[in-house]
Amino acid sequence: MAKHPALSVRSTRERFRRAGLAFTRTPVEIAADSLSADALARITSEPNLVVTELGAPAPEPPASAEERIAQISEAIPGLGEGGRTKDGKPKIAALEKLLGWKPAAEDIEAATAPQN
Repeated sequence: MAKHPALSVRSTRERFRRAGLAFTRTPVEIAADSLSADALARITSEPNLVVTELGAPAPEPPASAEERIAQISEAIPGLGEGGRTKDGKPKIAALEKLLGWKPAAEDIEAATAPQN
């Protein structure tokens, strides 16, 4: 039996194939135990696929504000197209995808504040 019972998999491209399976930008649910070890490894390591383990607990944000702000600051350069608001501020949902936990608006503000 696989470590995680199911995966949600979507492509970052319009269409993408890996391990004999076709993926689109719409997430599909796959039973992890229906995949061979090789197919599972190929899918989970593929940079053109976004894989989420279903049923896995969400990671907790760091306890200290300093650590949260540092992680947010490191994640901001990785925001892709559409990851910012019209006025250039990082979108909470976009940062949440990168960080794995939902950042608070005040932590984002602190991470983007000009440094003296």
